[in-house]
Amino acid sequence: MLHWNFITSPDINWEEYAPTVVTIDHKMYYLAAGQNLFCTADPASGKWEFVRKFHFSNFTDPCLFLDDDRRLYLHYGSADNLPLFGVELDMNNNFEPLGKPQYTIKLNLDRYGWENTFGERIFTNFKAWLEGAWINKYKGKYYFQYAAPLQGSDYCDAVYVGKDPMNGFVMAPSNPFAYKPSGFTTGAGHGCTFNDNYGNYWHVGTIGINVKHLFERRINLIPATFDKEDNLYTTTRFADYPYFIPNKKVKNTDDLFTGWMLLSYNKPTEVSSTLDTLKAGNATDENIRTFWSAETGNAGEWLTVDLLKQYDLYAVQVNFADNGVKLLGRAEYKPYQYIIEYSNDKKNWHTLTDKSNNTDDYPHDYTELKQKVKARYCRITNRHTPDGTFA
Repeated sequence: MLHWNFITSPDINWEEYAPTVVTIDHKMYYLAAGQNLFCTADPASGKWEFVRKFHFSNFTDPCLFLDDDRRLYLHYGSADNLPLFGVELDMNNNFEPLGKPQYTIKLNLDRYGWENTFGERIFTNFKAWLEGAWINKYKGKYYFQYAAPLQGSDYCDAVYVGKDPMNGFVMAPSNPFAYKPSGFTTGAGHGCTFNDNYGNYWHVGTIGINVKHLFERRINLIPATFDKEDNLYTTTRFADYPYFIPNKKVKNTDDLFTGWMLLSYNKPTEVSSTLDTLKAGNATDENIRTFWSAETGNAGEWLTVDLLKQYDLYAVQVNFADNGVKLLGRAEYKPYQYIIEYSNDKKNWHTLTDKSNNTDDYPHDYTELKQKVKARYCRITNRHTPDGTFA
């Protein structure tokens, strides 16, 4: 889970909301809001075959869940006034639904506070929202997860527990189990929980930015686990900070945390230029929704951060803001290229990381140093911006 390959496909509409995948007999099946089911025996190839189309009403946010007994279930739904639905599918008959969908869970706004909030506005007349079904099975029990309340820092996942994959779910005693209302990135809802090759559990959640577009989002990866009472929970308190990717089963998710802390928060900055009100201090305010921008995207624009004293540096992350960008879709273009230097006197500079010939397209570019360095000042200098300004 350390190195990822971005794979496109001409066979699937990648802009359809909230897809799900499930692996059955060495084939991966894919279903999104458009209700078209695809499969592939080689997902790395990008080639998918059409299987069938469903015709459910009020359909979105699907979850395909394959039980131990090889029975396949589909859960779905996303609305402010409807429950989530579930139905069994017949794998021996082209995934035909077995009976009519039945509802599984609904909003309980009079009982659960996390369902009432909407973004940054708590307990107002904005409608709550129910969506994002997901199921895991653990020690014979089914963990039915769902998302609320759609947007903002309160976007979270809660979980019901039951003995059946279709009904009889009871709210777990500790909820929401995935919740991150503060930090550089906020939100941990509308996700899924999975275990890696060593049996460690992880939760993928949704980060809301919501500045350039209502659905401007990112995806986070958070350690998850089951406690001694089989309660599902996640560890989000340092989710903006580096984690180790394990190569074995870990006993405690805290063991994954590096202990490296943020050094740049609200530290003084100097810049080559400033565009309008996008001031330099925005680069270090620990808010993903604000940013500094240079006047241009030209090579040579720079930003310097004064850490105020000498520290040990273990890693650096650059978060690009894509300001003034007009590129759309997945066009072929040269990504951000830059160089970061460090110094202890602002006179003698040494290379921290050189991305002048970078070919990887990362909006949040993280580099772990091969060995730590001691530094007070850090300076990033633009070599190439694909479009818009250096921000």
